[in-house]
Amino acid sequence: IVMMRLACTVDDTVLLGKTVFAEWTPELETICFDPYGHRVLAWLLAPEDARLFSPYEISCLALPAPGSVKAPATRRQEVLRILKPPLRNVLIGAPLKALVDIHAKAVLAAYLSADWDAELAEAILKACEEAAAEEDFGALNDGTATTSLIVLLKIEPDEAKGSFSLALWRKCFQPRLVAAATSRCAFILLAMLKKGGKLREAILSALKSGKKEIEAATKAAEANGTTVSGAQQLLKALKEA
Repeated sequence: IVMMRLACTVDDTVLLGKTVFAEWTPELETICFDPYGHRVLAWLLAPEDARLFSPYEISCLALPAPGSVKAPATRRQEVLRILKPPLRNVLIGAPLKALVDIHAKAVLAAYLSADWDAELAEAILKACEEAAAEEDFGALNDGTATTSLIVLLKIEPDEAKGSFSLALWRKCFQPRLVAAATSRCAFILLAMLKKGGKLREAILSALKSGKKEIEAATKAAEANGTTVSGAQQLLKALKEA
């Protein structure tokens, strides 16, 4: 909290850039994946985001700073102008690693929340497509990855016109729908259904076409003692649609 407070109350951002941030830059990847360091970066990108920070943290960082005269929005823009380029390089260089890490995922979400970067989104899509081609969906069949992608689906701005979510569906899940429906990826599909529009229509159409195969795979998984609540919810959604 001390470092977060320092970065968002010191008016001399040029000095911060030449001292504190200059020391951070070579270690940004380590900071992204650090249990405590990632929170500093996430706050600078998305301050007061209740999805990322506790009420206690938000209240502490909202305390008055009598020595600060610069407008908070101006200070934040100046700080991000320094930090965002090297941070972007870290995220775009290892998007899947960040997506599945319990700490770095917050930095990734905060970065895209502050500025939806189409090139970074495309790097995430490419990494997800490669993982989806692996047996059992590779790293995507993981609770952290599932949570991260659901957050990104919510963050995707309206002006993106669903380009990320639609591409994620078409490239990663549509080609292997039965396998996706009986894995953790089912919860990503459920989040996609909530987005509505063409994406919802496409998924419901695919579920309808593959209903028998999904039901059979669900029964087989249950017979083997595997929990497939996501698949059951998808079938329920199809029935109620």
